Amino acid sequence: LPAAVAHITQARETGIIVFLIALCILIGIVNPVFLSPENLANILRTASYVFLMAIAMTFVLISGGLDLSVAAVFAIGFVTKIVAFGG
Repeated sequence: LPAAVAHITQARETGIIVFLIALCILIGIVNPVFLSPENLANILRTASYVFLMAIAMTFVLISGGLDLSVAAVFAIGFVTKIVAFGG
């Protein structure tokens, strides 16, 4: 376990993660509504499209497939949704 902790603390991304956590805590102190369950669910719901696209693009890049433009894939998907469901 100490080796795993040492590995995590030496990672380059640790500083960014600590900064984001500190920023969320600071915003939560300034505006308590930010950390409410409704707002956190809204943030996750809004970001879910980006998460799904990032996961899909990761699999495409790992498998050696074509590097599709993320914006173009998102736009085509959105237009298809509008045409299929009428808005």
